[in-house]
Amino acid sequence: MSATPLYPDDVVGWAEQQAEALRCLARVAPSNAVDWANVIEEIGTLGRSEWRAVRSQLVNALDHIVRGLADPSSLSPEAWAAEVGTVLTEAQFDCRPSMAPHLAMDDIWRHAVRRAGRTLGAYKVSLPPGLPVPSPVRLEDLLDPTFDYDRGRTIVRAAMLSKEKTRD
Repeated sequence: MSATPLYPDDVVGWAEQQAEALRCLARVAPSNAVDWANVIEEIGTLGRSEWRAVRSQLVNALDHIVRGLADPSSLSPEAWAAEVGTVLTEAQFDCRPSMAPHLAMDDIWRHAVRRAGRTLGAYKVSLPPGLPVPSPVRLEDLLDPTFDYDRGRTIVRAAMLSKEKTRD
């Protein structure tokens, strides 16, 4: 275990480190005075809330990108582009390297596509055919400060075309 204090810079890494240290301590020096299971769970929850917030921001960005592909004639593309920029700026600021194992892009992508489909369905708009699975967008793409709505649509559209060519 690292002696470097992670807490100010990486709450997720710190929480995981502290939970593991407490598990070891509970095995070596069990005490009736300490509710080890719940103390460890509460510290783990702190880390989970941090990476879940980043995951939510990534889902939101991809949701808006999918909507832009599904409904290019909508009056909303500028608002969607602004929303993608806003949530990705937050994700880039909040994300820490220790979160990467918790940010499964295929799951994030599927969640975003389902959410976009529900939202678009309310307006009688369908998801674009041929949306790729697995995610065509990598975590590194979304965390790149130059990534934006247009780049996201370009990446997804290219994956859709590639998928279409492999079917032919």
